[in-house]
Amino acid sequence: MPEPKNDFRTIASLGLFRTISGGLIGTGAQLFILFYWTNSNFYSGLSASAIALTYIFSPTICGRISDRIGRKNALKIGTAGNFTIAFFYVLVVILVHVNRDTWLIWFIIVLRMFEGLANGFFWPILQASVSDVALSCCSDKEDFERISRSGITIYNTGWVSGSLIGQVLLSCITVIDLRLIDLVLILPVFSQGFNLFQAFKKFNVPQNQASNAPVVTEAIGPDAGKNHAPHANAPVIVAMLALALIFVYAFSQNALSTTTTNLYKAEGVAMLVGFTEAIRLACQAYASNRMKISNHKEIKLLILSGILAISFVAMAFFTNAFEVFSFMALYSVTGFLFGIIYGESMNLLVNSGASKKRGMLMGMFESFIGIATFIGPLLAGYLTQFSTYAASYLATAFVISSIVAFCAFLALRIRKNQHQIDV
Repeated sequence: MPEPKNDFRTIASLGLFRTISGGLIGTGAQLFILFYWTNSNFYSGLSASAIALTYIFSPTICGRISDRIGRKNALKIGTAGNFTIAFFYVLVVILVHVNRDTWLIWFIIVLRMFEGLANGFFWPILQASVSDVALSCCSDKEDFERISRSGITIYNTGWVSGSLIGQVLLSCITVIDLRLIDLVLILPVFSQGFNLFQAFKKFNVPQNQASNAPVVTEAIGPDAGKNHAPHANAPVIVAMLALALIFVYAFSQNALSTTTTNLYKAEGVAMLVGFTEAIRLACQAYASNRMKISNHKEIKLLILSGILAISFVAMAFFTNAFEVFSFMALYSVTGFLFGIIYGESMNLLVNSGASKKRGMLMGMFESFIGIATFIGPLLAGYLTQFSTYAASYLATAFVISSIVAFCAFLALRIRKNQHQIDV
């Protein structure tokens, strides 16, 4: 039986160095715009959401392409694209000291959009590769679920750790001197260069294994673990629930980041943005690895999403009398919630029964993240520019609550199907 850990570690390493760049550019580009152009909260939010404008559709398309041309070839395209884009960010740093017209902000936004295209050939490929490795090593359904969960844990550790490192680097730069903000757009060229090397030399994931896939539909409900035949609609409903939950995760996380970045800048503590994000990511990394849901999964995920909405309502009441340590504490809470929701949503989707089109499936997963990542920062940027910071937090809580209501309907359908199976 092949040993999957080395392949999983390569996948995690690729995710780690990509999110080091993402941690620097994602928040750093917002601070870069706020530093060089005053009264630019809306552009700050637009730069955060721009990457998602193209990422909404690129993962699904690129995931399908990867099913045909192979994961390695698709990953080469994605890493080469991101490496090229990183060089253009260096050009931005040079140009900002010559010309600070608004067109340069739009150039940053266009680069973020191209990142979304390149990432379509990156993230769904890594996620689908976890399943390919697991399928190449498993002998039955239980073996696949065990190996796949292990791979997802390693993968999540990689990208969350990369985001954490990126935010710590951002924090160190801004604490030393906010005028060093240029570095956040220069350093990614090195991490993207290393990923380009890994894609060509170290990424040797087995060819797509869909034809060898066991049936992996998970029994959801109080009797999960018993050997029941799945209801015909169960895989679709479980997949819909997973996609709705990942939308909650991505929308709330990006709206939170944009609103808080703008708030910190307005309160004169922009240098603490990276530290606040780092605390949240550390909690998220711990939760995604250590805090698992074994049964009644869909109900518990709804409860956690509801707690997430309450956290945003609490933040809204701190904006009038701003208390940075209170925000850091609430950020820690959201980190734990994000870690559980993300990991368990991915597990739900992987085990939803769809195995023949793994690349397309994970592409849909990433597309929903793209939609949420576009809407969240755009809404937060608009509200913090033209309304209040409290309104942004409350609007996020309202969106989460609305989606949770839809998820509750799906959860009832899942339990109804489970009841029909038991009868």
